[in-house]
Amino acid sequence: MPTTTATGSAASTTCGTTAQYELPVKDAACGVPNSSKYKSLIEFCAKPAGVLAYNNDCALYAPAVDQSVQKLTDCLYDAGVEWKDVWCFGSTNATATATSYPTATATVQF
Repeated sequence: MPTTTATGSAASTTCGTTAQYELPVKDAACGVPNSSKYKSLIEFCAKPAGVLAYNNDCALYAPAVDQSVQKLTDCLYDAGVEWKDVWCFGSTNATATATSYPTATATVQF
């Protein structure tokens, strides 16, 4: 059964499938659903790393650069992301090992 729904003349991908919770990297990172509210929060918490969309733009993820997965998740919770809307890869004290990662472009202030 297809995972798209038609609205008007365009088809859109259904979000919330199990694929959304599988980060596209096997490095210390966290993801959240892609919404305007959560995008600014993950951009703020992930610095100096940038944020990328995945799963047909249904979710956003960022590597835990210069911080642990725990610090990244704590920041996301403190910023207002709901507990059920944060998923991560790596142990709580893991940090991203990648030497190349997207850089932050947003200048969000809270």
